[in-house]
Amino acid sequence: MDIAGVINAVVVGDVLPGSWPRGREAPGAEPVEDAPGGAAGAAVNLVALGARARLVGVVGDDPRAARLERSLRLLGVAADLLTVPGRHTAGHGEQHPIPEAAERDLLGRMSAALATADVVIACDYGGGVCTRAVRLALAGLPLLVVDAHGVARWRPCAPAAVLPDYAEAVRLLGDGDRDGVADRAAYLTGRSARLLELTGAAMVVTTLGGEGTLLHRAGRPPYRTHARPAPRHMAAGAGDAHTAAFALWLAAGATPEQAAEAGQAAAGVVVRRRGTAACTRHDLLRALRPHEGA
Repeated sequence: MDIAGVINAVVVGDVLPGSWPRGREAPGAEPVEDAPGGAAGAAVNLVALGARARLVGVVGDDPRAARLERSLRLLGVAADLLTVPGRHTAGHGEQHPIPEAAERDLLGRMSAALATADVVIACDYGGGVCTRAVRLALAGLPLLVVDAHGVARWRPCAPAAVLPDYAEAVRLLGDGDRDGVADRAAYLTGRSARLLELTGAAMVVTTLGGEGTLLHRAGRPPYRTHARPAPRHMAAGAGDAHTAAFALWLAAGATPEQAAEAGQAAAGVVVRRRGTAACTRHDLLRALRPHEGA
C-alpha cells in the first residue's frame, strides 16, 4: 500500500543525539558522526517516509542541543524543543525527571501539537521527559505507539501498540535470564496473552534481535516478520526507522500485519546503508513489494 495524503505525526519523548563511526565499517572506530536518535530519529524517519512530523521534547543548554536542532531543521522536522538550563542534552542513559516548571511548559506544547495529530509516538528511554503527567496527557489517544525501555508503566494509557525488544519483553514477563533461549519466537509466542495483559496495549510488537518481529494481538496467533541478517554494528538507527514506519502505516489505514511488515522492511533498509540513514517512502515501497499481499 501507499500513503494517500499527508499524515500529521507527533513524537514526544527522549531526544538522543547519537554518535556512530562514519561508514560504520569498524565497530571500534572513533565516533565522528552526530545524528538525531531516539524521538528525534523517529521524527526524521517520519519525514523521510512522507509524513509531517512535529517533535516535542527537551534539550539542555549545551552545544550538542544547538547542533541537533540545526540538523532537525535541515531534515524537515518541526522541532519544538524545550531548553532546560543546566541539563545535558540526553545521551543513552538515565536522567532525573525534568523539573516541574519544565514539565508544565512541555505539557502546554504537547497540547498544541496533539490537537492535529493523526498518530503519536512516545519515546521513553529513561531520559526524564516521559513523567507520569506526560504519560497521562497521552492516555486515551486513538493511535498512541509507545517505544519504551519499560513499557509496563504505560499500561494506564492503554496504548494502541507498544514495541519492546526481546530483552525488555523478558524483563516485563519476569522470567529471569532468557538470553540463551534457542527459539525466541516460540518462547514469546507461548506468552503472547501475558504480554498483552501486562502492557494494556491492543498490540505488542516484540523484536527478536535481528531475527524479525512478532506482532501480538488478542485472540489470534502472533504474526511473524523475518529479517535478513546484517552485521550488528550496522544496526544504528534501525529501531527508529522501524517505529516510524510501523506507526505511519497504521495511521494510513494499513492492517497491523501490513504495518509490521513495513516496520521490518524500513529497519532492513537502514541496516544496509553506510552512515546513519533514514528510510524514505520510495525505499520502503520498493522493499515491501514481496509483501504487498500481507
